[in-house]
Amino acid sequence: MILLLMLASLAMPGESAMRAHRAATCQAAGSIRIDSPRMTAPHPHDEDLSMREAEVQKLDFAKLVRDVAATAPPAPGPATDDDISAAQARNGTALPEEIVGLYRAADGVPAVHIVPLSALVRARARSDIHLDEIAQDGEIVAWPQAGEAAQPLTVPVDAAGRWLVLTPPRVASLLLYDAGATPAAAGYRLYETDGGDGVTAYRDLRDWLEGVHVRLTRQAARMARFDAAVDAARTRLAALAMPALLAERARTEPSHPLFKRIPTPAIPAAAAAIAEAERRIGRPLPDDLRAIYALQNGEMALRIFPVESVRPLDLSRHGEAISAILEGAPLTPYSRRSPRFPADANALAGCHVVGGAPGREADSPALLWCPEAEAAARILDLHAQRAYPTLTDYVREAVARADAAQVL
Repeated sequence: MILLLMLASLAMPGESAMRAHRAATCQAAGSIRIDSPRMTAPHPHDEDLSMREAEVQKLDFAKLVRDVAATAPPAPGPATDDDISAAQARNGTALPEEIVGLYRAADGVPAVHIVPLSALVRARARSDIHLDEIAQDGEIVAWPQAGEAAQPLTVPVDAAGRWLVLTPPRVASLLLYDAGATPAAAGYRLYETDGGDGVTAYRDLRDWLEGVHVRLTRQAARMARFDAAVDAARTRLAALAMPALLAERARTEPSHPLFKRIPTPAIPAAAAAIAEAERRIGRPLPDDLRAIYALQNGEMALRIFPVESVRPLDLSRHGEAISAILEGAPLTPYSRRSPRFPADANALAGCHVVGGAPGREADSPALLWCPEAEAAARILDLHAQRAYPTLTDYVREAVARADAAQVL
């Protein structure tokens, strides 16, 4: 039940405090976190996990890599012999057979933030990596993956500096490969940080990829169930106008006191405040946003700001953080980037901030109104990387996703 309530909260544009904090952290640090292969818990609807793991263990390594890469098309093609030679010369060592096998299958795996071969370097060659920050008394403490003996491994931080980094900059969770002739910790080659000071050790890259494959397959099944439920909810909500949609949104709120959000008081925005907002942005507000303000001054659950916080987007202040979001995967679970969603923060010039993280109106733009954009992409949800024609469409989708989250 707790998992259901959490997913119900996370799967819609209105975020829980925890999700808002994570999004804000990613914006502030310009970083993206990779979920560990075994972090996602099984669900009653999922197929038997042990059976799935047994099937994945039968895949040859190249097939395993290509399957994972194919989850974020287009999957890269294989690296060439010249690419491999150049990487070996750059790093001053022959690449391990497993690393060569990875890049012969796919020159990078964007689905899990594995860099192309041209970007593969040792940790000490990356100015953005500070291994001493995760070390204790000069040693990195790593724990074997779940299910293995819970005895920590220790590796001198100087030795870890020679490891190959498989993840790009601005990814908070590092993948480090011990390419030494003899591993620093017997029996372990791959290390994954959790974005803080936690480190998990895997026997090798294949061991990590098997977990990734199982997790992605499980997520794909959940996504299929979720998509079907969203489609059904969209049909049910298609004819509803804004007041009825807001009433539906209130109905889908989690009922457990740990997860229920503080409701937005149903006090209309003052006419003078609406006029002042229109003066700030130099144009009338869209009719559907005005319809919300006629009922209540913002909607926290939908991340729609009070009218006093509506303002032009300041790219000089927020452009770098927005670029980091656009470069990564959607921060909202079970979301895919819209085909019309901008890939470049500069394309957002002329947009206005109408929403973001509750309580952080000044520094967390997440919902934009872009009146000069093409008609199909005038409302942008930065965290979900979704584009909508109107705010009504955005709200309708939020209600549909909240309703569909019950299937998860």
